Amino acid sequence: MLGSLQAPGLGWLDPARDFGELLRPIVALAVALILFEGGLSLDAKGLRDARPSVRRLVFVGAPLAWLFAAFAACFAAGLSWESAIVFGGILIVTAPTVIAPLLRQAKLARRPAEILRWESILHDPVGALAAVLAFEFVTTFALNESMFGAAEHLALRILLSTVAG
Repeated sequence: MLGSLQAPGLGWLDPARDFGELLRPIVALAVALILFEGGLSLDAKGLRDARPSVRRLVFVGAPLAWLFAAFAACFAAGLSWESAIVFGGILIVTAPTVIAPLLRQAKLARRPAEILRWESILHDPVGALAAVLAFEFVTTFALNESMFGAAEHLALRILLSTVAG
């Protein structure tokens, strides 16, 4: 209850004010920690049977979900296209912490349960990366005059991040 009373809605807690310049690095570190912890719990043996289905869900389903969610956010909810693209990336995520209890309750056969479990595990980092890339593209596009300049700047940042990683 105490946490509810200190919610940002009441103005008692303002992360931008309280953390200042450290807010973005703290959020980035928290996201990296969550994704790293999820990667440690993976057991690749369970992916063997589900690989083709999971591959289609991740490489076809995730981009389609991103696209349709962005269109819905833009045209149905009235968000700007910038916000809609970032929001669509966030909606890709199907968290394993939500899916796992549902799978236990549903008592599905092993194969569909494995497909859904792996889909939720792999969509977590895919959704996080999609949202981060969309946000970076939108902010980079706001700083550049052309779409080509924004894409070039973003590609350079991705390349440097990949090399550094």
